[in-house]
Amino acid sequence: MDAGRIAEQQYEALCTAHGWPWRRATKREDAQEHWDYLVQRQQPQRVEVKAAKKLKRSDPEPSRRYTWLEHEGVPRIDGQPNTGWLRGRADWIAFQCHSPQGQLGFLLCRRVECLALAERWLQSAKPYSLGPAQLHQLYERRDHRGPRGSTILVELAELAKLPESCFLSLSPE
Repeated sequence: MDAGRIAEQQYEALCTAHGWPWRRATKREDAQEHWDYLVQRQQPQRVEVKAAKKLKRSDPEPSRRYTWLEHEGVPRIDGQPNTGWLRGRADWIAFQCHSPQGQLGFLLCRRVECLALAERWLQSAKPYSLGPAQLHQLYERRDHRGPRGSTILVELAELAKLPESCFLSLSPE
């Protein structure tokens, strides 16, 4: 099973443990609106779940310090641009990560706050496609077909400081 599906199952278990009713997004909602779950808390909230990320594919384990924000997704089959989940319709992004105390769980951040932070960095970012990961810069993924989307490397600690962000542990308190 891939890391993304494992993270989604962990998020489902977290919602169930908190007594929050949830449903998975339809294929259309996931692909076009970029959210994975509709979770009923005080009001319905759309959540995009992101598995912990590696800095580079060859890393043995995901980073405990960094994650990637998807600025532009892989182009659609028809060749049209894909806005990426940072500009999707999710209310929250749930980043699978470890707390500073080492607990596995999810850092929940408002998507619009993540987008605003990324937009500030993009004003002075220099796009790159080769070399080591660069904090707050626009990494343009490419292959033999051309551009394959773009991402921005960010410290999880920066996301944790965003308004309304909170960490939810998978471990019972």
